[in-house]
Amino acid sequence: MAQTCRQSGISAVYLELLDYDGDEIYITKCPELTGKKFGETLHSFADSSLIGIKRGDKTQLKLPMDFIIEDGDELITISEDDDKVIVQTKCPCEIQEEFIVEEYQPAETEPEYILILGWNENAASIITELDGYVPRGSYLAVASDREDAGDIWRKTGRTLGSLTVDFYFDDITDRKVLNALMARNFQHVVLLSNKDTDDIQKADANTLITLLHLRDISEKTDLVFNTVSEILDNRNRQLAEVAKVNDFIISEKIISLMLARVSENKYLGPVFQDFFDADGSEIYMKPAANYIKSGEKVNFYTVEEQF
Repeated sequence: MAQTCRQSGISAVYLELLDYDGDEIYITKCPELTGKKFGETLHSFADSSLIGIKRGDKTQLKLPMDFIIEDGDELITISEDDDKVIVQTKCPCEIQEEFIVEEYQPAETEPEYILILGWNENAASIITELDGYVPRGSYLAVASDREDAGDIWRKTGRTLGSLTVDFYFDDITDRKVLNALMARNFQHVVLLSNKDTDDIQKADANTLITLLHLRDISEKTDLVFNTVSEILDNRNRQLAEVAKVNDFIISEKIISLMLARVSENKYLGPVFQDFFDADGSEIYMKPAANYIKSGEKVNFYTVEEQF
């Protein structure tokens, strides 16, 4: 949730990697590539993308381009199926050097403003994770019907380096409360479900009410913000989609899918941990024009060459 609230659409990428309908992560032996540099092997697949190496019991992503693949190493790839991880002897397409943007400079990061609506057992961990992602000077507000939310947070003893946090005691299903909060121009909104109740349907109903209010506020005020929410009952997912929020995630489903993957291959555990850890390698969505000239037909090998 910490990652998806900051990038609209990224949860769809994670679901693609975790479920069994699309492209998935595989760990495969490819002895043909022994002795080659990691950078040289990026163009060695027609239907897969190389993202890392497993050496012994250790997995590693984001390797240096001069990393040498040794005998016994296994490749970590994204592919439609494990039988699609096929090595090709040379790159089938010419690298279109003329379409690569050579002088792209990343924009300076600005402080981010995040709103958490609701409070549950995951809130403290989400705040800590967000602190690892956001630029220094960012601000987070927590509004919930838990008057003791601030006390619960302080009792965790966790310290923050980039975030300043304030707590507000409010009814987050109240339109007037939401109007006042969103007037502060938050860029990201995290909506947490009440997991302490025995009535899951009521908890999801409150979530949906808040989602509909947020969507209406966005349409009537032209405010642009990403929204990520928890839905406790998967059957209510379609109702959440009706709200047309920018993004949402069902944490229980993600966890179930991840456990299923790891049960099939225990070495996928460290890979997922790397993805979901602020200190590891993460997935980002960036404008293609930052790296490749716009309006040109470019093969994917040229995109890979840029990195």
